[in-house]
Amino acid sequence: MKKLLMLIISSIIMFSIVACGQTKKAEATHYGVEAKGLYFEELEEMEGYSDLIIRGERLEEEEAVITLVNGSIASGYTFSKVKILEIYQDDSGEYNVGDEITILENEVYDETNNVVYHIGGYNMMVAGDEYLLFLYPANIEDFEYFVASGVECGTISLKEDGRQTAYTTRNGNQVIDYSAFQDLWNDAIEKYIK
Repeated sequence: MKKLLMLIISSIIMFSIVACGQTKKAEATHYGVEAKGLYFEELEEMEGYSDLIIRGERLEEEEAVITLVNGSIASGYTFSKVKILEIYQDDSGEYNVGDEITILENEVYDETNNVVYHIGGYNMMVAGDEYLLFLYPANIEDFEYFVASGVECGTISLKEDGRQTAYTTRNGNQVIDYSAFQDLWNDAIEKYIK
């Protein structure tokens, strides 16, 4: 009985910590950071650039990486885990359904200052949601991960109100417009999902 009670108490504490962290991030100040990126207008272009095309579920596991220079953020990104649900293209032949892969996302949360940085307008995938992902491999020393082809282009939410939801920065004038990608996303969903 004591073990069961301790398990319940531990679960409540863990849930409270996670919920508090998510609430704090949701209430954070958002900054759009300009960055140049590769964008695609045609699905065939994006397919040709991608080594791995999958349907995946974004998992809870993530790691923010922030580089400081003279006390200011010089760069940042988040490594997120994704579980492979279906494979449409795998140029390496190394992956299987059920594998977990790491993806570099161009958004980072600075917990110290309660600020979310959106690099190139990127909105991070939502844990528990499914995505159609067009990816290419990258690495830092011996650590291998994937990057989305065309950043926003290659991470397609399969939820109607997914990560395409716009955000507004503290000054109220930064709203992301995803309409430029909508035809590309619709073509990709039509080909791979429907």
